[in-house]
Amino acid sequence: MLNHQAELLRELIFEQVRQEIFTEKPSRLRCIWLIPHDEPLLAAWRATINGSFHAFEVEADGQFHIGASCYLKPVCFSGDQLRDHARRYWSEPVDVQAQQAEILCVGEIKILREIKISGASEGTWAKIKRLF
Repeated sequence: MLNHQAELLRELIFEQVRQEIFTEKPSRLRCIWLIPHDEPLLAAWRATINGSFHAFEVEADGQFHIGASCYLKPVCFSGDQLRDHARRYWSEPVDVQAQQAEILCVGEIKILREIKISGASEGTWAKIKRLF
């Protein structure tokens, strides 16, 4: 429960910093969250999520921001440290080949296909396609 509250606080602080300094950036609270298509990265995310995990290859159009995932953890920092991480998340360039990154998109996506990840069960997209 404490981790959940810390994550909520982090998101509020990141949004506050965005609204104060980086108004041109898309909001983390109203975006589509994307990651680069990288099999080891997908497998790592799948391992950290309890429950079902589905990945899709998409075409995306809209406003984007690429942020370094390292600034999102740990979540149990002081408010000043979280504000510093937020400023760095919104302002520092990210090399997606060298760092774990997330891509925020406010816009439209088109699902191209579901990406099969080893150990994953049939996904929702595949089930829907089978119905039609």
